[in-house]
Amino acid sequence: MSPRLVPLPGRRAAALVLAMTSAAVVAPAAANADRATGPGPWKADRTYLARQSLDGRTAPQLRPRAKIDHVRAGQWVRIACQTTGEAAYGSRIWSKVGAYYVPDAYLRTFTTGFLPGVPRCRTATPPAPTPSATYRAAQDLGFGAVPHGATRVVRETGARTPDDGVLVLRWFIPNRLAGGRLLRGDGRGFSSATSASSRAYLVWDVATGRTSLTVTPTHIALGLPDRIWLPHCYGPVCVPRKTKVPRALQAGREVPALPTVVRSLSGVRNTDFRSRATNDVAIARSGRGLRVKASLLNSVTNTWGKAGAWSVDYDLTVRYRSGGGYDFDVSGNGYPALESYYYHRSSTTVHRRFQRRIDPAGLRKPWSLVDPGGGVAALDDASRFRCTETASGGSSCAKRGGGLLRKVVRSASYTTTGGGRAE
Repeated sequence: MSPRLVPLPGRRAAALVLAMTSAAVVAPAAANADRATGPGPWKADRTYLARQSLDGRTAPQLRPRAKIDHVRAGQWVRIACQTTGEAAYGSRIWSKVGAYYVPDAYLRTFTTGFLPGVPRCRTATPPAPTPSATYRAAQDLGFGAVPHGATRVVRETGARTPDDGVLVLRWFIPNRLAGGRLLRGDGRGFSSATSASSRAYLVWDVATGRTSLTVTPTHIALGLPDRIWLPHCYGPVCVPRKTKVPRALQAGREVPALPTVVRSLSGVRNTDFRSRATNDVAIARSGRGLRVKASLLNSVTNTWGKAGAWSVDYDLTVRYRSGGGYDFDVSGNGYPALESYYYHRSSTTVHRRFQRRIDPAGLRKPWSLVDPGGGVAALDDASRFRCTETASGGSSCAKRGGGLLRKVVRSASYTTTGGGRAE
């Protein structure tokens, strides 16, 4: 018996035909299709390789986005036409693939201009909405000029969400002094101001997947003599030795940040009490979010002698939450403080996403006398915590480790919204 065909209502039939047509255009091409493997003229049935996953737009501009991951990385697609529009990833050319426009910069067309013979799309580019002042400030923080003495790495991660804004995460020292009172801290409480001082900060454009991590310079707080006693370690044994202090390390001097090196996730490791010449970081897409693993150092005490300084080590994941918002999972040292805020493109309202700091009153003596800001908590042997966000934008932390010094920092010493300085 032959199958009986049931006619569909007019609108449903039209919608089905449109969906099948779009799928046919955007779907991966067959093995024997005419694939562009070098320069050549445009052809209606020729396909081009997408080097990144691309969102679809109804107009040749970055925002708004009509369809997330309209084209997937590694997909071969047909280009119906090309036009000019908003600058995107170094090019103003946009290609129409199926029903939507995508940035041509990430399609392998073997040319930086229009394809020879390609039809021009008939469309007018509407003016892009004016971004808010807070959004522009957050963008400039991560992708503008690098501050004097700082180092920065920028990565195109492909980690994109349906949101249209910038997420900023900062490491900062709440008290005025740090490093055994030798170095300057940030001397502040939690702040959403993009100009607030910090030791390092991560900026993630959640619409494009572009990220940056900036490590700021270290500032000397106290004048030093020509020589100072420092531990020199030989295997597990450390002995004090007088070490010459560079002349540059005088009160008020700025010491440039150590170079920042991008490594694999497994290549970022703790180096407490071992000298190292770089800040190490890994930044990668994790589902609908971002994973960042960082091991950061101040640029002063780490370079003295053979002992080095203890590194600040973090492994954090930020994931987009269905329906809006972000989930934080932060593992690492209890020091320094952390804060994260979201800056929307079209709104000046800043959303608090994550806050966590140590309460210096919870430190045990003599550590609280030597470094009242809680710097000892940067030692893995003293504290290893795992923290998640709370509904209010604070955090909830549980102690997960620590060795001989684990009693120096109490679990109850951590708070989510405590403001003000440590001194």
